[in-house]
Amino acid sequence: MPTIKDIAAAAGVTVTTVSRVLNNHPYVSEEKRQAVREAIKRLNYIPNASAVNLKKQKTNALAVILPIIDHPFFGKLIEGMSTAALEEHYHLILCQRENSIEKEQEYLNMLKTKQVDGIVISELIQPWDLISPITQYGPVVLCHEYELDSNAPSNYMNHYNSAYDGMKYLVNQGYSKIAICIAPPAGVVSRDREKACRQALEDHGMDAKWVYTTSHSILDGEEIVKQIIQSDDRPDAIFTGSDQLAAGIMIAAAKVGLDIPGDLAVLGFDNQPIAHALDITTIDQPARDLGYRSVKTVISLINGNLLKEHAVELPYTLVERKST
Repeated sequence: MPTIKDIAAAAGVTVTTVSRVLNNHPYVSEEKRQAVREAIKRLNYIPNASAVNLKKQKTNALAVILPIIDHPFFGKLIEGMSTAALEEHYHLILCQRENSIEKEQEYLNMLKTKQVDGIVISELIQPWDLISPITQYGPVVLCHEYELDSNAPSNYMNHYNSAYDGMKYLVNQGYSKIAICIAPPAGVVSRDREKACRQALEDHGMDAKWVYTTSHSILDGEEIVKQIIQSDDRPDAIFTGSDQLAAGIMIAAAKVGLDIPGDLAVLGFDNQPIAHALDITTIDQPARDLGYRSVKTVISLINGNLLKEHAVELPYTLVERKST
């Protein structure tokens, strides 16, 4: 493998001149610059990225911390992040923390040990005041997550308002026995959705009688339908919080002869392709845009720019289909 010394010898210039050309230094004559480029091409020289980054004290890498990766919503989030990273000549390191505080902290420490230049994190386990000390080593941006009482940079959708509006929609459709599906309250997103659902029921004179704890997977739908049909007093609508779960409920309901929406109306969340395929009424959240904006935000902070807004709220839309 050729070295920078080989390039210098082939081009008839000093090692310093080659280094200046590689780093786009302005004080090199066009003649010498061209000689170096021709030598690089002839010898098929590829610069050592690690050495270049060490000199610049930059990795051009970002850590992206997610609860899970194999989910359509996070797939869209990653798609948007990847587009932004490609535009800015960065690469992403995907970190799946599952439900582990230890893993989350381990990934955050990548900033402290200079393995990455910045971090984008979705769905915190720890509160921001425990995470903020790590920002002395570089920027951390929240995506699809928010800590509005803090000064944390974030791009988010309001999950309290969207869940409340979803419940209000079901009430306005005439449903009076509404079930809710909640995820374990690991972060502000799941906590806000649960608060909103319970508040909406209370505001409309209803009790939170049917509450199902779920991981929001398709397979969980079968278990929820099983619980519903075994009950003498059944809900007439269900807020699922996930298109995957909504699809699982509809598939399981069809197997046991429950009519959708006659016997049970189903409201999803995310507006994934499966919601379109199965005609599921859902709440569309702009996952790709959230991911794209979050990576742009963290790179802007890495470059020393000031943010016009620390917390940017993106809109959501209720998409009405045949399941309600």
